[in-house]
Amino acid sequence: MTAQIPPLHPLVVHASVVLTPLLIAVSLTRVAVSSWSGVLDWAVIALAVVTPLAAVATKFSGDKLKTERYDVAVEAERTRIAQHERWGVPAVASAVGLSVLALVLVLVGSAWGSAMTSVLSGLVLLLAATAAFFVVRAGHSGAVTVWSALRP
Repeated sequence: MTAQIPPLHPLVVHASVVLTPLLIAVSLTRVAVSSWSGVLDWAVIALAVVTPLAAVATKFSGDKLKTERYDVAVEAERTRIAQHERWGVPAVASAVGLSVLALVLVLVGSAWGSAMTSVLSGLVLLLAATAAFFVVRAGHSGAVTVWSALRP
Protein backbone atom coordinates (compact mmCIF):
# COMPACT_ATOMS: atom_id res chain seq x y z
CA MET A 1 0.00 0.00 0.00
CA THR A 2 1.41 3.37 -1.04
CA ALA A 3 0.57 6.57 0.75
CA GLN A 4 -0.38 9.36 -1.64
CA ILE A 5 0.64 12.87 -0.77
CA PRO A 6 -2.17 15.28 -1.63
CA PRO A 7 -1.30 18.15 -3.97
CA LEU A 8 0.00 21.19 -2.11
CA HIS A 9 -1.66 23.79 -4.36
CA PRO A 10 -5.20 23.53 -2.91
CA LEU A 11 -3.75 24.14 0.56
CA VAL A 12 -1.26 26.90 -0.29
CA VAL A 13 -3.68 28.80 -2.50
CA HIS A 14 -5.82 29.65 0.50
CA ALA A 15 -2.91 31.50 2.10
CA SER A 16 -2.62 33.69 -1.00
CA VAL A 17 -6.35 34.23 -1.26
CA VAL A 18 -6.49 35.39 2.36
CA LEU A 19 -3.19 37.27 2.69
CA THR A 20 -3.37 39.26 -0.56
CA PRO A 21 -6.75 40.88 0.24
CA LEU A 22 -5.52 41.57 3.79
CA LEU A 23 -2.44 43.32 2.39
CA ILE A 24 -4.68 45.26 0.00
CA ALA A 25 -7.02 46.35 2.82
CA VAL A 26 -4.25 47.33 5.22
CA SER A 27 -2.26 49.15 2.51
CA LEU A 28 -5.31 51.06 1.31
CA THR A 29 -6.25 52.00 4.86
CA ARG A 30 -2.72 53.19 5.55
CA VAL A 31 -2.79 55.38 2.43
CA ALA A 32 -6.31 56.71 3.07
CA VAL A 33 -6.02 57.36 6.79
CA SER A 34 -2.59 58.87 7.32
CA SER A 35 -3.18 59.34 11.05
CA TRP A 36 -3.28 55.53 11.41
CA SER A 37 0.06 55.00 9.68
CA GLY A 38 1.97 54.35 12.90
CA VAL A 39 -0.55 51.77 14.02
CA LEU A 40 -0.76 50.03 10.65
CA ASP A 41 2.93 50.02 9.72
CA TRP A 42 3.65 46.76 11.55
CA ALA A 43 0.75 45.04 9.76
CA VAL A 44 1.85 46.35 6.35
CA ILE A 45 5.40 45.15 6.97
CA ALA A 46 4.31 41.69 8.17
CA LEU A 47 1.85 41.19 5.32
CA ALA A 48 4.28 42.58 2.74
CA VAL A 49 6.82 39.94 3.80
CA VAL A 50 4.46 36.96 4.05
CA THR A 51 2.12 37.64 1.11
CA PRO A 52 4.69 37.34 -1.69
CA LEU A 53 6.02 34.13 -0.14
CA ALA A 54 2.51 32.69 -0.20
CA ALA A 55 1.91 33.94 -3.74
CA VAL A 56 5.14 32.44 -5.08
CA ALA A 57 4.50 29.16 -3.22
CA THR A 58 1.04 29.10 -4.79
CA LYS A 59 2.54 29.61 -8.26
CA PHE A 60 5.14 26.85 -7.86
CA SER A 61 2.66 24.40 -6.34
CA GLY A 62 0.24 25.19 -9.17
CA ASP A 63 2.96 24.50 -11.73
CA LYS A 64 3.66 21.17 -10.06
CA LEU A 65 -0.04 20.27 -9.98
CA LYS A 66 -0.36 21.18 -13.66
CA THR A 67 2.61 18.96 -14.50
CA GLU A 68 1.05 16.05 -12.61
CA ARG A 69 -2.50 16.40 -13.93
CA TYR A 70 -2.43 18.16 -17.30
CA ASP A 71 -1.67 15.10 -19.45
CA VAL A 72 -4.59 13.11 -18.02
CA ALA A 73 -7.05 16.01 -18.22
CA VAL A 74 -9.70 16.13 -20.92
CA GLU A 75 -9.62 19.06 -23.35
CA ALA A 76 -12.22 21.13 -21.49
CA GLU A 77 -10.21 20.79 -18.27
CA ARG A 78 -7.01 21.78 -20.08
CA THR A 79 -8.71 24.91 -21.33
CA ARG A 80 -9.84 25.81 -17.79
CA ILE A 81 -6.36 25.10 -16.40
CA ALA A 82 -4.78 27.36 -19.03
CA GLN A 83 -7.27 30.13 -18.24
CA HIS A 84 -6.57 29.79 -14.53
CA GLU A 85 -2.85 30.05 -15.19
CA ARG A 86 -3.41 33.18 -17.34
CA TRP A 87 -5.08 34.87 -14.36
CA GLY A 88 -2.71 33.39 -11.78
CA VAL A 89 0.57 34.70 -13.18
CA PRO A 90 -0.44 38.39 -13.04
CA ALA A 91 -2.05 37.77 -9.63
CA VAL A 92 1.33 36.67 -8.29
CA ALA A 93 3.16 39.54 -10.01
CA SER A 94 0.75 42.18 -8.71
CA ALA A 95 0.82 40.76 -5.17
CA VAL A 96 4.62 40.83 -5.17
CA GLY A 97 4.67 44.33 -6.66
CA LEU A 98 2.18 45.60 -4.09
CA SER A 99 4.27 44.06 -1.32
CA VAL A 100 7.43 45.81 -2.51
CA LEU A 101 5.75 49.20 -2.93
CA ALA A 102 3.95 48.95 0.40
CA LEU A 103 7.26 48.16 2.12
CA VAL A 104 8.98 51.08 0.40
CA LEU A 105 6.13 53.39 1.38
CA VAL A 106 6.28 52.37 5.03
CA LEU A 107 10.04 52.13 5.44
CA VAL A 108 11.36 55.08 3.42
CA GLY A 109 8.39 56.97 1.99
CA SER A 110 8.35 59.79 4.50
CA ALA A 111 12.14 60.23 4.30
CA TRP A 112 11.77 60.99 0.58
CA GLY A 113 9.38 63.88 1.18
CA SER A 114 5.69 64.47 0.67
CA ALA A 115 5.83 64.50 -3.13
CA MET A 116 7.44 61.07 -3.28
CA THR A 117 5.10 59.78 -0.57
CA SER A 118 2.16 60.90 -2.73
CA VAL A 119 3.61 59.13 -5.77
CA LEU A 120 4.20 55.95 -3.76
CA SER A 121 0.69 56.18 -2.31
CA GLY A 122 -0.77 56.48 -5.81
CA LEU A 123 1.25 53.48 -7.00
CA VAL A 124 0.10 51.47 -3.98
CA LEU A 125 -3.52 52.33 -4.83
CA LEU A 126 -2.99 51.27 -8.45
CA LEU A 127 -1.30 48.00 -7.57
CA ALA A 128 -3.86 47.26 -4.85
CA ALA A 129 -6.66 47.55 -7.42
CA THR A 130 -4.67 45.44 -9.89
CA ALA A 131 -3.92 42.75 -7.31
CA ALA A 132 -7.56 42.65 -6.21
CA PHE A 133 -8.74 42.20 -9.78
CA PHE A 134 -6.31 39.41 -10.61
CA VAL A 135 -6.70 37.56 -7.29
CA VAL A 136 -10.48 37.49 -7.72
CA ARG A 137 -10.19 36.36 -11.36
CA ALA A 138 -7.58 33.69 -10.56
CA GLY A 139 -9.55 32.46 -7.57
CA HIS A 140 -12.78 32.28 -9.52
CA SER A 141 -11.20 30.49 -12.48
CA GLY A 142 -9.53 28.03 -10.09
CA ALA A 143 -12.84 27.31 -8.40
CA VAL A 144 -14.53 26.83 -11.78
CA THR A 145 -11.75 24.46 -12.82
CA VAL A 146 -12.09 22.34 -9.69
CA TRP A 147 -15.86 22.31 -9.42
CA SER A 148 -16.38 21.66 -13.13
CA ALA A 149 -14.23 18.56 -12.82
CA LEU A 150 -16.31 17.35 -9.86
CA ARG A 151 -19.65 17.53 -11.64
CA PRO A 152 -21.08 14.15 -12.65
